[in-house]
Amino acid sequence: MHYSLTRKMSYPVAKAVPVGAGGGGSVQAHAAPIPTGGGAFLHDGIREDAARDYLNNLGWPSGMIDEMIRNIKDTPYRFFIIDDSGSMSANDGNRLMKPKTGPVKLVKCSRWAELAAAMTFHSEFTNAAMAPSEFRVLNGGYPIIIGEEEDDGEGLRKFSDLLERGPSGMTPLCAQIREVVAKITQMAPTLRSRNQRVSVTIFTDGQASDGDMSAALRALERLPVWTVIRLCTDEEAVVDYWNNIDNNIELEMDVLDDLSGECEEVMSNNDWLTYGEQVHRLREFGCHRKELDLLDESLLSPDQMRSTLAVILGGKQKDYPHPEVDFPGLIAKVKGELARQPMVWSPRRKTMVPCIDIRALQRRYGKSKCSIM
Repeated sequence: MHYSLTRKMSYPVAKAVPVGAGGGGSVQAHAAPIPTGGGAFLHDGIREDAARDYLNNLGWPSGMIDEMIRNIKDTPYRFFIIDDSGSMSANDGNRLMKPKTGPVKLVKCSRWAELAAAMTFHSEFTNAAMAPSEFRVLNGGYPIIIGEEEDDGEGLRKFSDLLERGPSGMTPLCAQIREVVAKITQMAPTLRSRNQRVSVTIFTDGQASDGDMSAALRALERLPVWTVIRLCTDEEAVVDYWNNIDNNIELEMDVLDDLSGECEEVMSNNDWLTYGEQVHRLREFGCHRKELDLLDESLLSPDQMRSTLAVILGGKQKDYPHPEVDFPGLIAKVKGELARQPMVWSPRRKTMVPCIDIRALQRRYGKSKCSIM
C-alpha cells in the first residue's frame, strides 16, 4: 500500500548524507568518508517499538514483523540501488492502492511509480526503525542515508523530492556496484567479527550501460553480503540477462520479479502460501531465508514448510508439528495462529484472504503426500 513520504511522523529520522554519486547524473559527486572497520557505520539505537508499530499499521502478520526486526539486527546496513533510467517511464508497472473507501486495488502505472511505492515503504521503515540504509539513484545525484541519525525528516523529504523528479538517463549500474564494493570492503572486518553482513538490493528494468555486470558483481563474492535483484519489467531479454548472471557467478543472490509475476511463480508450486505484498517487501529488504528463495522452484519439503510457517505466523519451526507425525496438530496450530493474524491482499485472487490457505496446506501436505526428510 502507498503511504506518503512526507506525512508527519513521530519516529526519529536520519540524516541525508552525500556519499558519492554513481555516474551518469548531472550532479557532481564528492565522496564522503567510507566507514572503517571500527564499526562507525553500526549503532545500537534500533527503534524496535517504532518499527513494529509501522508494520502493524500496514497490516503485517506478526511472524513477518519479527523477521524484519531480526534482519535489522543481523544486517546492520543495507544498500538500495535504484534504476532511474529513461526506460523506467514505460507504463507497464503495477502498484497496490487503498482508496478512502472500498477495497485495495492493483492499478496500472509506470515502472517508476511501481518502484517509488516500494521505495516509500523501505525508506519509511528504515526511518522508523533507525536501521541505517543507503538509497543510491543511478542518475539522480547524491545517495541519501536514512536511519543513521535524527534530522527532523530532512532525509525523507530529500528522498521524496528525488523520487518526484522521475526517471531519465542511462543505466550505469557497474559504477554503483564498484562504489558499494569499496564501502563494504572497509566494513567487512567489523561485520565478520560480529557474524553479520550487509544487503544490496538493485531495482532495475534493464542491463548495465557501463560495463560487464557479471564482473562488477563478482567483486561482491568475497564479501559478507546478500544481494537481491528486483526486476521492474517482464521483458524476456532483461529477465534472461539477470538469470544468466545469477547462474554464472558464485554470489548469494536472489532474482525477484514484480509482485504479480512472483506471486504466480510461487503459488504455482506453493499455493498454500498467499504471496502478498508483505512477503515481497520482506525479500526486497534483504531478509534472507533459504526457504523463501525456494518458493518459486518446487513444493517446499515438510520441514521447509514448517520454517516458512514460522516466518509468516511467528514462533519457531518446532512449534509447528511435522505433518507426517501429527497432521491434525499442524492444522490446529495453523488455524489458531491465523485467527490472530490480519488478512492480506492476494495478487492471484484480487481480494483479501488469510496469509495461509488451510485447504491447500491439507491438500499438499496430507499424510499421503509427504515423507520425513
